[in-house]
Amino acid sequence: MFIHWFLTFFACTQHPLDLALTPENGAMNVLHWFSSPDLKSWSYQGPVAWGVTSLGAHWENDTLAITCIQEVRPPTWWEQQFPKVYGYLFDGETFTPTDWNISDSETNSYIDPQWYQGEMWYISPSGYTGDPANAPNTPIRSEGTTRYSAPRISDPSPVWYQDETHVFATQNGSLVHLVGNPLQPTLDPEDVRHFNGTTVPFAFVHNDQVHLVAQRQFNGRRIPMISRYTMAKKWTGWQPIADIPPSIQACTSPIVERNPKGGWVMMCIEEKRR
Repeated sequence: MFIHWFLTFFACTQHPLDLALTPENGAMNVLHWFSSPDLKSWSYQGPVAWGVTSLGAHWENDTLAITCIQEVRPPTWWEQQFPKVYGYLFDGETFTPTDWNISDSETNSYIDPQWYQGEMWYISPSGYTGDPANAPNTPIRSEGTTRYSAPRISDPSPVWYQDETHVFATQNGSLVHLVGNPLQPTLDPEDVRHFNGTTVPFAFVHNDQVHLVAQRQFNGRRIPMISRYTMAKKWTGWQPIADIPPSIQACTSPIVERNPKGGWVMMCIEEKRR
């Protein structure tokens, strides 16, 4: 009896992303990663974490930090009162569990977290318990401040480009592009067509161009795709980032960032059928 109690207590207090590094056949969401020397040719590195979703990425000193939502175990009472954002520090070889404390007196729900300019950005649909992508009104917040609010919005990805903040997000099954201070949606018809049917974005700047990574349907699967905003102020066509193993039918929430060991990494979440 004592041993069973001890093992249960230890599992509930152990860092959830440490637990996530142990393979779990029943996990519905699995983190896979890929590497590339040049953003063109990619090598599949395999699964690394089980029971995580909603990826974000940023740099902390010389280490790549990956934010996510853990689904490994229910939160403890303390975690419910003082929730954290969980993630990994990646040095190019090892995934080390970590977490971030958030200061927001108006909410303790931090969904789709993404670090930007010294603050954690997230959505927090207060009073709504279903899929946040279906909430009647959802604020995009950053540690106590509402940056933008709209119905059915999720997955915010802020990026600094040409001296201002741009935010890409999912809304009504497509991408929306917010810009300015205060943030407002762009209404360019070409952008609207380009973003149609594309969701869960992650934006980064490379060679003075915005690179937008997101999921789209391609040959019957939902996989990571990429498009660039060129100096001609046009988006390039969507292209698959890497060859996703055929056993993976959906790999969502993609992120692409520099590899601390050189080159690039791409990560995405395999969503298994329930």
